[in-house]
Amino acid sequence: MSTENNSFAVHLASLVDFARELGTQLTGMSQPLAHLGGLAEREVQLGAFSEASTLGTQHLAAAEEMHALLGRAGQAIDFAEDVTHTIADAYRRLDQQAGQSLLNLGNVLHINDPRTDPGRM
Repeated sequence: MSTENNSFAVHLASLVDFARELGTQLTGMSQPLAHLGGLAEREVQLGAFSEASTLGTQHLAAAEEMHALLGRAGQAIDFAEDVTHTIADAYRRLDQQAGQSLLNLGNVLHINDPRTDPGRM
């Protein structure tokens, strides 16, 4: 989301939720992918006439094409999930580093403040 100073703010929990949803979608694709794989591996028994042979060939070609398409979609979703996790992890690390830096700065300022260190007055 854009802020007034033309920078972006990242809602880390939303990013992690999005990655989790991508994982759910990927898991949900496994059963249809397996079913299509089975359809592409065996010939459909339609009968002993010429139209049945042509239809069977077209059926196998369509099942193979759908299996390949669903496989590529799964690879794309898997890639998007990995990228989303990588980005979320990077933001999480940067946030922790910034927090630690602010904490360290606060400690340094507190130590060097004559009001908090009676020995420095």
